[in-house]
Amino acid sequence: MKHRFTVTISDLGSTKSYTLLQVVKKYLIALLVIFLVSIFIIVNVIKTFNDQVISLKSDVDQITNKKQNVLQEYNEVLEQLNLKSVELNNFKNELSEIETLVGLKEIQEDQNLTQRLAELKVGASLQNIIFELIPSGSPIKYSRITSSYGNRYHPIKKRQELHKGIDLKARIGVPIHAPADGIVRYTKRSKFGYGNVIILSHNYGFETLYGHLKSIGVKEYQHIKKGDVIGLVGNSGMSTGSHLHYEVKFGLRTLNPIYFMNWNRQNFNEIFTKERRLQWENLIKRIKQDFRQILQ
Repeated sequence: MKHRFTVTISDLGSTKSYTLLQVVKKYLIALLVIFLVSIFIIVNVIKTFNDQVISLKSDVDQITNKKQNVLQEYNEVLEQLNLKSVELNNFKNELSEIETLVGLKEIQEDQNLTQRLAELKVGASLQNIIFELIPSGSPIKYSRITSSYGNRYHPIKKRQELHKGIDLKARIGVPIHAPADGIVRYTKRSKFGYGNVIILSHNYGFETLYGHLKSIGVKEYQHIKKGDVIGLVGNSGMSTGSHLHYEVKFGLRTLNPIYFMNWNRQNFNEIFTKERRLQWENLIKRIKQDFRQILQ
């Protein structure tokens, strides 16, 4: 009986006994162990899967919340863009009125502009006032023009695009002078784009921009007079060498700076025919009216 064992099964009516070999006992124990191990593994797999499901559900909730936040931010930005679009349209309408009053319309060839301007009798006193109010003369002493106003091949971007100003070659540290009276509208120090930049607002809708500066010598909203030093020539931003990027604007449009840089008392009338997008007649009439007491 060494390799046998007896299994006894009892119920209410009787008792039955079964005798099994010892080897069968071992097999049953092995199967029982395998069954219990399988149950343990299955339980752990289910638990791990359940944890992963809970984690995924948490991730889905976070993504859903982020999506809602992004949608909310998008709607806010869209609303701001709509407001800015309305403001821009209003500004364009106001600008159109300014253009009609001061002038940034095409002059027809059959209009005898030179004759009409001569009839306005722009004397020395009025010229002095005009040169103080409207950008004139070069803002720096420069050696040469490295890039003119107009379409050009950009040396860094490697593509054709409109060059909105003029690039004046000069040594780093050369002083930059305001070409007319005005207010400092904007200053920014940056390593990108125009680098260190200044924008001046002048009278009657004119603006000038100065880019790639070494240093900025003025503050926003500061009043400046013609000839004041506002900064120093540099090589900041997207630049291939020390120079000044100089722009002249009227409203939203850029004008060719060279016409204003070369403008002086000896060639006073030349700019009227070179820069024909400005209604010079209306502009000079307006200045003459505004300063009539001084001119009397």
